[in-house]
Amino acid sequence: MSFSLPLKIYIMKNAILILFILTFFRINTANAQTDDFGEKETPTHWNLSIGGFGNLQDDNLYGVSSRLAYDFTIKKQLLSVQLEGHHQLNIIQLFSQSNLEGYGLLNITMKKEFLKKSRFFRFSVQGGAGMIRGVKRGKYFGGGWFSSGSDGQIIFFNLNVPLQCELDLLMGRHFAMGIQSFCDLNIERPIAGGMLNFQFRY
Repeated sequence: MSFSLPLKIYIMKNAILILFILTFFRINTANAQTDDFGEKETPTHWNLSIGGFGNLQDDNLYGVSSRLAYDFTIKKQLLSVQLEGHHQLNIIQLFSQSNLEGYGLLNITMKKEFLKKSRFFRFSVQGGAGMIRGVKRGKYFGGGWFSSGSDGQIIFFNLNVPLQCELDLLMGRHFAMGIQSFCDLNIERPIAGGMLNFQFRY
């Protein structure tokens, strides 16, 4: 699957923006409050998630998902900056002239953690706001005598509302693994799905 040049540039710009945000909002957690086990209640998190999605309006539109997220605390409020990618997966269309869809998202969410007294589990919910930009299929163009038809491409940009819930299994102080359900609500390509999450805490 290949992506258009504008989408590649958009993803690179988002990556640079996230690096700037992480540098500007770097929070010193050395004096953070600790729980009953001597661990920080709101440590800094890096999250790497992989999974899949389905379109809420089209059952035939589905694919693979990935997310890189950075969680940090400002005035005891846990926030998350997230860069997501969703790419259509369709075996039949891989061998046709149809264009596969792809979306990039930049979200900022507020995160609430539960089960803080547990040594083994963390449950969290989060919601916020963000932007989605991507490529979706446009009008179908029929082929001629010696060529097949193909779909056009529409590049879109719009606001997004992310909603997520997650259950993690703590494996020591610095690593956790869990499952996550998510929903990205927007007027262009509303999607929902699940991911396997790997969390690095420090």
